[in-house]
Amino acid sequence: MSSARRDGAIRGRLLNDTTNRFWSSSVSAISLLRLDKSRSDATSEKLKESIEKLHAAAAAKGGRFTYMGRGEVLIRSAQIEAAFAKQGGCGALDLVVISDWPSSEALDAWWEASTEWKLHLVQSYHRNAALNWFAGLVLPAIVRAIALLKRQEVDLAAVSRPLEGELVEPPNDLTFTATRLHRLSQNVDRGRQEGGTAEDGVLMVNWVKDAATPEEKAKDEAYGMQVLTMLAQFGGAPMHIALGPKPAEKEHGAFDQIAAIHYPSRGFVVQLLRSEWFRESLQSKVPTDTICVCTTPFHIGGTATSPPANNKEMV
Repeated sequence: MSSARRDGAIRGRLLNDTTNRFWSSSVSAISLLRLDKSRSDATSEKLKESIEKLHAAAAAKGGRFTYMGRGEVLIRSAQIEAAFAKQGGCGALDLVVISDWPSSEALDAWWEASTEWKLHLVQSYHRNAALNWFAGLVLPAIVRAIALLKRQEVDLAAVSRPLEGELVEPPNDLTFTATRLHRLSQNVDRGRQEGGTAEDGVLMVNWVKDAATPEEKAKDEAYGMQVLTMLAQFGGAPMHIALGPKPAEKEHGAFDQIAAIHYPSRGFVVQLLRSEWFRESLQSKVPTDTICVCTTPFHIGGTATSPPANNKEMV
């Protein structure tokens, strides 16, 4: 087994992700879910029971859960805030599910049978094996080799300095000040007090709409390559990539791509968010209509490792 493919297998185990990313799928989906009851009812046992029912309903329709994660922190742009508000907001998020289905009809039938859950967003797509192979194994190896040749190592040790008067929630929902990034890091770290550990693998699930102009798109792509190069240095990489996925619910519109990215651990994400390198890198990112959920894994098979953090959306 090549070192790149071995690294991919290790990432899958760290995330408890059983997706066969190097086989194309008929229908795959990523879903944001919350229990259709008050948060006070979402105890560990009740959540476990509801997840088991959800899992069984999927199996009955021919579906298979390949990743289940708890939502730790959610970031979303203001453009779609109104749509999520119709469903009670995205803050109370219990589960993120990646799944494979024999057909779109089977996916729809599963959801109709899952009466205990409310749906925030489901995005279906066809998994392309060649795309996932290139994005998850080949490209990280290439950018890492280039960085080594140029002796370009990322230093995350330098901590950004929040400035007096910086707002935690700036008027521009995608303005990332040091103050805001430090607050995000606290929210990610808080999961350790709510059942998680610093070593938990992290899957950042992104729904992205492309920037409006070629110039803005080029800036976003440059930012993406910066992050990919950094992740390749520390052992992270894309896990799930889909271009031109099918439209989600009508009020959300269509996204241009889905990108679920493995970050080495919760502790690593906390350090990254607090670093001066990341703060500087984000300044070149163009605000687009985007959803990003930081997730840590549940066990596959209907058994949760622990109750999810009482996450907050950060805007």
